[in-house]
Amino acid sequence: MQSKINIKDIWADYSIYFIFVVLVIASGLLSPNFFSQRNLFNLMRQQSFLLIVSLGMLFTIINGGIDLSVGALLAFSAVLTSLFLRDGISIFITALLVLGAGSLGGAATGVLIDKGRVNPFITTLAGMSIYRGLAFIFSHGHPIYIRGANLTDFVQFIGTGYIGIIPVPVAISFGLCIIVHLVLKTTVFGRMVFAVGANKEAVRFSGIKTSKYIISVYTISGFCCAVAGIILCSRLAMAHPAIGEMYELDAIAAVILGGGTFAGGSGSVPGTIIGALILGLIRNILNLMNVPAHPQLVVKGLIIITAVFASELKRRGHM
Repeated sequence: MQSKINIKDIWADYSIYFIFVVLVIASGLLSPNFFSQRNLFNLMRQQSFLLIVSLGMLFTIINGGIDLSVGALLAFSAVLTSLFLRDGISIFITALLVLGAGSLGGAATGVLIDKGRVNPFITTLAGMSIYRGLAFIFSHGHPIYIRGANLTDFVQFIGTGYIGIIPVPVAISFGLCIIVHLVLKTTVFGRMVFAVGANKEAVRFSGIKTSKYIISVYTISGFCCAVAGIILCSRLAMAHPAIGEMYELDAIAAVILGGGTFAGGSGSVPGTIIGALILGLIRNILNLMNVPAHPQLVVKGLIIITAVFASELKRRGHM
């Protein structure tokens, strides 16, 4: 006997893709140049930094946590990158140092949350303040420019180059998406990240130590912030301590729009990609309609509230 099609279940699972298609069509109608290769790649390049940060956020939300420090850690990573490159340190050594610093910062957050039993919201809120403060201290509150011989061809390639017709930041972000998707879907580590988020106590009672998974997801989040900071600094050939503001909200929105829930145990890379692109499309549409920046913040806030509300209804089985 053929099972009855449940429209509510279909809408709950695929509404995000329907909304994405509607926004793409709306953008095309508002701007005849929207579907040009240049514009589409520019949109993806702009969202690639958010997407990389959102991948780290995806791990923490699936695991039942949250990371409010991502925007500030991105800024701190960009400031470190700019300082090192300005002082003549090679991009390879710089990348190792910055990636190490970002990962270490994320690991410290994970340790505080797991071993110290500090609430993830409070821990990462404090981290947001610390990293933003460090970014201003290290930069003395001023932009740090990379000029002359220190702005090598490879540094520029990372931020503004192309692999074929694809911008390098887009290629890196989608490469990371493939890796994260495979990790979450095909490895024991990925399955345990979902399991800990869905029911941490049940995992503990089964004799599995949850500490390494909790610490690992925040380490990954810190690593992703460092990657985004390096690429963004390379693209701008400078860093400012104020960059990355509101990225934490955008990253949360991208993950939740893509099917994640604050209860943990759910979320996906494809959904997060679509969520990040939807945020970019909405900003694109508002810009085409000449909506000022401050009202755009109101719209973004409403989107986040709506996404969280829909996520909660889905979790309770009402959608």
